[in-house]
Amino acid sequence: MLTLEHPTERGEVKGKAKKGTRESETDWAWVSSITVLAYFYPTGEESTDWERMYGKTTCHRIILDCDFGTLNPLDNKYINNPKQFYQDLPSSWGTRAPDLVNTAQNHEMRVFGYVPTDGATAANGYDLEPKPADITEAQWRKKDFRSLNHIKKYVDFWYDWPSLRIDGIFFDEGPMDWRFKGGPPNTIPHKQYVHPDVRQFYQEIHGYVKSKQSVPNVRGTTVMLNASEFKGEWVMSTADTVLLYEGTSKRYEDTEDNYVQYILPEQNSWNNGQPYPQGRKYHVIHSCPHADMPRMIGLSRQRNVSNVYVYDGSSEGYNRLPSYWEGENVVVNRYNRL
Repeated sequence: MLTLEHPTERGEVKGKAKKGTRESETDWAWVSSITVLAYFYPTGEESTDWERMYGKTTCHRIILDCDFGTLNPLDNKYINNPKQFYQDLPSSWGTRAPDLVNTAQNHEMRVFGYVPTDGATAANGYDLEPKPADITEAQWRKKDFRSLNHIKKYVDFWYDWPSLRIDGIFFDEGPMDWRFKGGPPNTIPHKQYVHPDVRQFYQEIHGYVKSKQSVPNVRGTTVMLNASEFKGEWVMSTADTVLLYEGTSKRYEDTEDNYVQYILPEQNSWNNGQPYPQGRKYHVIHSCPHADMPRMIGLSRQRNVSNVYVYDGSSEGYNRLPSYWEGENVVVNRYNRL
């Protein structure tokens, strides 16, 4: 998967920086921007959605799902010989993906590689995640937790891709407190508790991406993290931009919901714009009817979030642009002119 980001989020609007300059990754102007979860292919009929995204001044990031079919960059034969993976890619990805990325970058967007982390189960998987009741202990011990080494290899996969230069990494499937209870057996610690091994896990992969700064020809090392399943300020220390809410529009409006209260500025002082700028936070609102979309954009601004995506399908999809794509851009543009 790839994430594309527009430079206005680096402060290149309202006179903060000249076009083409590279300010701090988090010194962004207070504007709303759309970050699209584009889990659709770059070929065939679905490729037209890419063409619809280009040139939208409010569309700043895009996450592309690179489904390589039977190919897996983490197979041993590719881990030992990564160049072979790029050679084995079908032309629809081997040439089309770099073309899409280059075009997006020509439209002043930035490109991020998608890396799933499986909730950091590999940090201490067997002890931290409860064994499902429907499998045996032996089966549980055979579970293939995504190891720290595998995640680093996945990061390398994006940075080493010939003819494709990314600007950072989007870590998905972030920390999940419901999977990692920690503490003494049969106890449920405070909702903001996180096992030390999990903290170390995300800090290490964050640092690994940042270490790419010393590699020649690297465009950028911005880190994004989907931490929508974890309720605590700690996640802000693990990425430049953090996905803090991924849920339905109906739930987004329910201020009595515990999940929503976590992102309300009045409920959490660290979430009110200080010390974390609006550009460091991201909300995804799915299952949203057309009529409710403008209200969702407005609520995201009230909650001090500049990165937003409102989608009319379920979270299982993201396989097309929303039916109100053009209208969503219009609404965001109007808010930015206020």
